[in-house]
Amino acid sequence: ATVSAEQIKAFHAVEEALVSSSIPGPVYFAPRDPWLSSLYEELALTGNRFTQFSSAWTYGYNLVVREKEPEPLHDLKATNIQGWLMGSDNTVSSVPTIVICANYDTFGVAPDLVNGTNANGSGVVAVLELARLFSKVYEGVLRPRVNLLFLLTGGGRMHYAGASGWIDKTDTRILGNVELALCLDGIGTSDTLFLHLAKSPKSDDTLAFFDE
Repeated sequence: ATVSAEQIKAFHAVEEALVSSSIPGPVYFAPRDPWLSSLYEELALTGNRFTQFSSAWTYGYNLVVREKEPEPLHDLKATNIQGWLMGSDNTVSSVPTIVICANYDTFGVAPDLVNGTNANGSGVVAVLELARLFSKVYEGVLRPRVNLLFLLTGGGRMHYAGASGWIDKTDTRILGNVELALCLDGIGTSDTLFLHLAKSPKSDDTLAFFDE
């Protein structure tokens, strides 16, 4: 069945709350099927959520987990991968820089239910293919007067920890020279691309490109 954008947004909110919270009891995720729906309805008939645990024993349901007790994540380390195509002046600061990036990992509280092909395998593939195509343009002596930075960041589902860390650790001279950052995410399900601008580009030429 097709999952609506509202349902996906609601699940992400629940997922974020579960990842960042300390929960005394186990939380299970499973694909919904007729048997699971029947079990849920049977337990729901017993009353409020405080009596469902005892009723589970009454009906003969016992969930057993043999894994060690889960522990919260601390000091998350995200690994980033980057590559440059230098412009005609062969320096970072003399010509503008365009960043083309995507987060490369898919993480969730229910790993078996995480679908990373679109979010964000599609963005990673696009970044790598753009790097391959533009590298042919930059092979010659006459190169464009713009630097291209291709960036793959980790920790996408953890508040974009990789991208945030890259910004914090990158030389301010490089950041100040970034004309545009194009982040590719979830572009594999439709022929139509949606563009969201966080702020207006610095130059009129770049703004005209998006207007077209």
